[in-house]
Amino acid sequence: MIRKMSIAICAIFMLQASLYSLFSNQAPVVYASTFSTLYETSFENSNDLDWLMSASSYDTSQMHSGTQSLKYVTPQGPNNPGEQGAERSGPSVRFPVNPGDAYDVSVWVKTTQLSGLWAGAMVRISMLDSSGNVLVQKNNNPFNSEDKWQKVKLPTVIASQSAAEVEITLFAYGGQGTIWFDDLLIAETAPPLDAIKIAYESSFEDSNDAAWLMAASSYDTGEKYTGAKSLKYVTPQGPNTPGQPGAEREGPSIRIPAKPGYAYDVSVWIKTTQLVGDWSGAMVRISFLDSNNQVIEQKNNNPLNTLGNWQNLQLPSLTAAENAAEVQITLFGYGGQGTMWFDHLVVTESVPPQTKTIYSTSFEDTQDSAWLMSATTYDTSEKYTGLRSLKYVTPQGPNNPGQEGAERAGPSIRLPAKPGYAYDVSAWIKTSQLSGLWAGAMVRISFLDGNANVIEQKNNNPLNTLNNWQHLKLPTLIANENAVEIEITIFAYGGQGTMWFDDLVVTESRPPLFTSKLDTPNYRGYLIPGGNSQVKVVTKGATGIPAASYTTVAQLVNASNQVVAEQVFSGQLSIQAVFNTANLPAGKYTAVIAAKRTGESSYRYSEKWPVTKVNTVSELPKSYIDDQGRFWKDGELFFPIGIYTDHTSQSDLDDLQGSAINTIMPYGYPNSAELDLAHDYGMNVIFSLKDFFYNFPFTPSFIQSEEDEVHFIKQHVQDYKDHPALLAWYLSDETLTDNRLRAHYQAVLESDPNHPAYVVDFRKPDPFTIHHTTDIFGFDLYPVYGKTTDDLSAVGSMQKEITAGLLKKGQWAVVQAHNLGNYEPEWGAVRPPTKQEMQNMSWQYITEGAKGILFYSLFDLKQDASGKTYGELLGNVKAVAQELENMSPVILSESQAPQVSYPAQNWLHVMTKNYNGNTYVIAVNNSTQSRQAAFTAPDISGSPIHVWNEGRSLSWSGNQFSDTFAPLSVHIYEIGTGNPIPIP
Repeated sequence: MIRKMSIAICAIFMLQASLYSLFSNQAPVVYASTFSTLYETSFENSNDLDWLMSASSYDTSQMHSGTQSLKYVTPQGPNNPGEQGAERSGPSVRFPVNPGDAYDVSVWVKTTQLSGLWAGAMVRISMLDSSGNVLVQKNNNPFNSEDKWQKVKLPTVIASQSAAEVEITLFAYGGQGTIWFDDLLIAETAPPLDAIKIAYESSFEDSNDAAWLMAASSYDTGEKYTGAKSLKYVTPQGPNTPGQPGAEREGPSIRIPAKPGYAYDVSVWIKTTQLVGDWSGAMVRISFLDSNNQVIEQKNNNPLNTLGNWQNLQLPSLTAAENAAEVQITLFGYGGQGTMWFDHLVVTESVPPQTKTIYSTSFEDTQDSAWLMSATTYDTSEKYTGLRSLKYVTPQGPNNPGQEGAERAGPSIRLPAKPGYAYDVSAWIKTSQLSGLWAGAMVRISFLDGNANVIEQKNNNPLNTLNNWQHLKLPTLIANENAVEIEITIFAYGGQGTMWFDDLVVTESRPPLFTSKLDTPNYRGYLIPGGNSQVKVVTKGATGIPAASYTTVAQLVNASNQVVAEQVFSGQLSIQAVFNTANLPAGKYTAVIAAKRTGESSYRYSEKWPVTKVNTVSELPKSYIDDQGRFWKDGELFFPIGIYTDHTSQSDLDDLQGSAINTIMPYGYPNSAELDLAHDYGMNVIFSLKDFFYNFPFTPSFIQSEEDEVHFIKQHVQDYKDHPALLAWYLSDETLTDNRLRAHYQAVLESDPNHPAYVVDFRKPDPFTIHHTTDIFGFDLYPVYGKTTDDLSAVGSMQKEITAGLLKKGQWAVVQAHNLGNYEPEWGAVRPPTKQEMQNMSWQYITEGAKGILFYSLFDLKQDASGKTYGELLGNVKAVAQELENMSPVILSESQAPQVSYPAQNWLHVMTKNYNGNTYVIAVNNSTQSRQAAFTAPDISGSPIHVWNEGRSLSWSGNQFSDTFAPLSVHIYEIGTGNPIPIP
């Protein structure tokens, strides 16, 4: 029984938005997606008899993970490819299903010494009714992995209303051989509204359903595939003229509403008997009709003669055009006389795949002049696939790295662009005999406007593959509203050499109707006790979609699937919904947002965010970000002061011991012994998973495919999540636009509730992307070259813009400590930052919102290109770190501070705090000029003013005090008679 509650909700009413009362009779308009693992096994339990038969056994000699796998040796017997006998029996498991839920199956497979036509491993998913009859089933084609572990994933299957069980079978097809199966996963998902759903289903049990009745058809209890009846169809008398329209016999049909852009699939079980005449058989047709009942498009099967057996027929998927109003399904006969039965008809409706290939070439067509210029030719001596590749010989000419001349001209193609759509470019590349600094192969994607001006572009860094074929994938780029064309360019950078390009692919991804973010609560949906009680969801409508045609609904739904509150926004895709949870009981909730075409009953796209309200702080994760963006670790506030290292070594830890640095971020992911070592030194570790991307420059050897990425991320998180040295997971090092990052973040969310994810980038991030990819963001701008033209002001100004977008999301900024000349000599960097420059950048970050600081990097300090000593450079970092540690209680304080006003200046960054009886005004001059500033604070006028760590004091002039700022100076004013902060 649902307990009735009377709770008042305070919410912000927005234009065209309505708020419903708590526990109203309003049903959830969004069927929130719930994913769960129905069954999972790595075949570690040798006593599990479900998978054992004469052909199978548990094997410790081969495994994808764990200590053993399931070994299957193809049984002896006839091999008749293409006939039923070619399928060899295998073990299976069954589980109850929930009608309407989606079921996905994946398993890792390895095969060896297969013989016979089409021999291979197979996996099958079958939906069964209560009598054990197969309603629908899907399997892979016979799979030969050629002695490698590879992942097999079956297409999603939806359980119909007649489904009672799902059966998973592992078996073989064809000739002899050995197969191993490991890491079998069966997932059960209540699909979101934009996923597959059953639009129509009938097992013809209702004799009163006149839709299927005509002279040739009747309901029949004598033949049925499932249930008690089927639809019997006796071919009407008439001429039989195969191949002409007259050969198609009239049959019954139904119509259902069509959704433009959605894909429709039809399956039905069929039995035929006593057919006569050429090509006689049963047929099923799907047709799309416009509002005038005119056929837009249709598909049907070839006439099917089942020879007295029940067979399952599935029509090819068909996508509704923009002017489609209805879908019509027709059952009929073709040709001569005979009898047919139809049973368990299912029509599914789904959004078609979001990504499609808009251009691909393997450079096989030598007549394609688009890629030909003086530097390029089609080459048959080198290729990744097929017969040819595109050969590029770097043109002769000056090599001036860092200047325009360093980029060598290359061929390009142009394609139409769709505003708001995402574009990805990949290619296989091989280089040989490259010479010159930073010489390498490059690929660029550019968006052009109607005048062919470049709007935005991205390319890779010059790639030297050292005579190996390597796969290159550019970061995803989204076309803005002015984009008319995409240009793809292949070219070279730097000195001489030869390059080959092959298998170039450009994909286009259809954007969802909107993207969303959960502004509050700002950490994994946890409402902090005593903190902000608002749940605030913000959406951004996709570019190029007419928002006026849509209605967006935001709901807060409790664990019992009751609508707690709802807001409706007509004619909008970009919305802001706020729900007050102050009077809600503790528990789990879901904030769900869905959009539909105005006037339609079902929703086209939805997103959801988990929300958890707890009674006490002790119920929160071991570490989390609070409402102010501060990091809590084991119940205490923590200000991370870290440094990047190459690995976790005792010598580095010795060098850092006794300093204020409390965290390391080793690029090389640590093992247990290294984590133990760090813990012995009292050092926290940010565990790097940044390279767990297939075909990245430093991808671990065990990642052999994109499918491996999430598997091994989860495995490493599971292995190390309970280690006391672990602070956070480092998921991305300047790769925010990679589409895979969302899945990596989701893997961490699912595997570890107690440690946050952390990413960094030197570009201002899209807040919506950040909310889907990380818990903490770090801005890592490196502006110091050691030149008189250096401008550090971008650090604070960019950080201010980022905080305006991310609000109270966690931020740990990265401060430049290294010499850029260590990496790019052609940039002309002459030295690393001074201690004052590092101090200035650190405080710019902090005054504009950062709640943690990392320095980049320890390994660069050891090999400074300008010749400065490691001891001097590390000493500078330690000095700044010590200042930050001493001031960290002030930085993290959220006690109400007195009002302090000052004239806004572009050069000035100010933060006011109250701590331990004192007011602190931290002011930063980001310029290389001397400046003057005055501060007005009537509430504390007359209190002593000490300039912290400078050994001087200031006097009041009325309610105001003023000071002079030397270039890049930082002043911390300690005002009051409370206990002072210790001087470093």
